[in-house]
Amino acid sequence: MADKLNFGEFESPWKILHISLILAIISIIGALIIGFSVYRYSLESAKHRYQQFYLNTASLIVESAENRAEKFNIDLSQTLETVWGSLPGKPADEYICIVDSKSSLILHTANPKTAGNYCGLNQIFPEQSGEPSKLEDLVDRQQNYVGEYISSAGENQIAAFVAIPEKNWIFGLHRSREAFVGEIENEIGYLKYGFLLICVVLMPLSFALLYWTFHSAQAKRKKAEDSLLKSNTLLTAVIDNTTDSIFLKDFEGRYVLANEATLQAIGKSQEEVIGRDDSELFPPESFQVINETDSAVIKTGKTRLTEEKLTTSFGETYWLTSKNPYRDKDGNIIGLIGISRNITNIKKAEKEKKQLEGRLNQAQKMEAIGTLAGGIAHDFNNILASILGYADMAKEDTPAGSTVAKDLDKVLKAGYRAKDLVKQILAFSRQGKAERIPFQPASVIKEALKMLRSSIPTTIEIHEDIDPICGVILADPTQFHQILMNLCTNAFHAMEETGGKLSISLKDMELRSDDFPDEQGIASGNYVELTVRDSGPGIDPNLVDKIFEPYFTTKETGKGTGMGLAIVHGIIKSYGGTITVENNPGVGAAFHVFLPVTESEAVPEIDSTEPIQEGQERILFVDDEELLADMGKDMLERLGYKVTTRESSLDALETFQNQPDQFDLVITDQTMPGMTGADLARRMLQIRPDIPIILCTGYSTIMSEEKAKSFGIKEFALKPIVKKDIAKLIRKVFDTL
Repeated sequence: MADKLNFGEFESPWKILHISLILAIISIIGALIIGFSVYRYSLESAKHRYQQFYLNTASLIVESAENRAEKFNIDLSQTLETVWGSLPGKPADEYICIVDSKSSLILHTANPKTAGNYCGLNQIFPEQSGEPSKLEDLVDRQQNYVGEYISSAGENQIAAFVAIPEKNWIFGLHRSREAFVGEIENEIGYLKYGFLLICVVLMPLSFALLYWTFHSAQAKRKKAEDSLLKSNTLLTAVIDNTTDSIFLKDFEGRYVLANEATLQAIGKSQEEVIGRDDSELFPPESFQVINETDSAVIKTGKTRLTEEKLTTSFGETYWLTSKNPYRDKDGNIIGLIGISRNITNIKKAEKEKKQLEGRLNQAQKMEAIGTLAGGIAHDFNNILASILGYADMAKEDTPAGSTVAKDLDKVLKAGYRAKDLVKQILAFSRQGKAERIPFQPASVIKEALKMLRSSIPTTIEIHEDIDPICGVILADPTQFHQILMNLCTNAFHAMEETGGKLSISLKDMELRSDDFPDEQGIASGNYVELTVRDSGPGIDPNLVDKIFEPYFTTKETGKGTGMGLAIVHGIIKSYGGTITVENNPGVGAAFHVFLPVTESEAVPEIDSTEPIQEGQERILFVDDEELLADMGKDMLERLGYKVTTRESSLDALETFQNQPDQFDLVITDQTMPGMTGADLARRMLQIRPDIPIILCTGYSTIMSEEKAKSFGIKEFALKPIVKKDIAKLIRKVFDTL
């Protein structure tokens, strides 16, 4: 435009002045038009803003009144009037009203006498077509409205109506339109004169100054924005990339800020978290924990460091949380800032450490009990040896079929039962070795049930369904007995208080390896199934997967170690079998034991009528227990042997040294004061290498059959030894010489 607007053409100063005046007039007219337009726009904007503020004020009055009415159980209309009356700085011409569902006045603070009057035809002025034009339409639709309104008295007003759906009411906040608009015009009236002054006097300067100020401000703003953006980017990166949860809440507990770790813990997006409180984001139990700490921080204004157990998107978790009051520039608490660290793994580690310590203590106790059990087994074996030995000899001296003979049979049967019990004690103390033999489990079950019936109350019925010709299994009968007794004992404890029915069944069945997809080492083939079922309350479904874990028990202190089912599970797995549980809460539980059938034939029971072998050799019998020494002498002499007894290993050694050729066999106990049986045997073999020796023991941690035979000892026997066993063992030794 420079070639068209060449000021060199205006040679006369008048022309230049004329053009300047024209430009000035054009500028002033343009400024006036712009100023008037801005004024009108500002007036309408202010009016709309005031109306919206008026509607917000009415909404806040309703919300506050509803909360108070609900909290204190008081009349809503009275509460609305009270809340409105408590507002400071109300205009003198402002009043409120409440209109019910029939468009009748419930309350009118400016004219209380009009209460009950119908006002549904009062006119309103909607901004869009199709919206309600009468108050009754507004009531029917339960809509909010703010704008011009004609009252029943014909007054032109500005009114804000807020629907109260729970009551089908409309709450109205009213003010004279004239005063309303006048207040707005007073607020922005300076624009008229301001723009006129700018147009006439300061327009050019103002534009220049505005231009310079605008560009200067833009430059500073751009620089500040760049600096702020850099700082915000750095701060956001630090907050969002930390693994700790960082959050900010307002006074009402609503989230204002939440970093990425917080969002992950809650399991929701930024949009779903911001503006909501914890009651909307967490389960009730977790909300109660969080709210308790938050309330304490807001109330006391002090920092709280606490552990919180919460259910989050990670499941049940533990958090170490530090919460601090958030204050404004005047020091007023307006919320709280929190930092939480997930310490679930630490808590689990602490729990596992305690469990390991508990297991270690339990293992130490079990080891101590095992040692004690071994010692008890030694003494018990000595007692059993006397009982079985003398009972056996007494039976020999008693007429067959007599009452005394029958009673002695029962004594011997109980003694053999006690002998099996000692084997279990030794197995528990790890001193016994499981001896697997083929046998039919039906006989063991029958024998165990006889013992069981006498040890459980009559309130528990025992039902049995045992197949007497069930398949043969390869196992240790004592361990099988232990499995059955453990399962039955657990069933008894489940029904101890209420009574019930204990069912034991045994049957053959065929299994495929895919019948137990979760079990390893289960081969297809024939199995026997032992089932122990109770009618108790069943097992907690949450605990079923843990019942075979070591040290896990649901029993009270003194009734369980948590090792029973774990040992049972281990024994069954060692036999190539498996155990399953059938759980019906409220009905009962059943354990199914599957053991593979062997092709071997069952070991026949020893025929008690088999003749006992006798002899005439000379035997030196050594035992530090006088009762056992006497019993051994009587027993062996009844078999025809010539017996010399000694109750001290040192005396026995001296006797042997003096007359080594006077004895054909030495039978000695292992555990004796002064010198053990093994040491005595070594000394005797040094004196006479060909002397046969039988070493007997009820319990020993240092001597085994293999070790004894490595010393040159011929045979190794475990107490208690009955007459037929010692007779057979003696002949076995002499027959191999």
